[in-house]
Amino acid sequence: MIGDTRFTVWVHRRDGGIFGTSSKPVNRDGETLSFSEERSARAECDRLTTSSGDPYARYTVKKETLVRFKRSDLERRLAELARPRT
Repeated sequence: MIGDTRFTVWVHRRDGGIFGTSSKPVNRDGETLSFSEERSARAECDRLTTSSGDPYARYTVKKETLVRFKRSDLERRLAELARPRT
């Protein structure tokens, strides 16, 4: 397994706005906005906060670790799952 740490930017909206209460990752051009460095993600949060002007929204950073399997690990795991149980 290979771990990849990413810092994702999330938007949190409170009651009172037209969208109601919600939390979700920020999407830009159809992809989740994430960075390999926390400092870059926090800088983007600050930029989004100052440019949005929305009093009901706030932006935060969430650390996420994506786990990727090497091809051989994945093939071995699939073979284990496909094996009939006795």
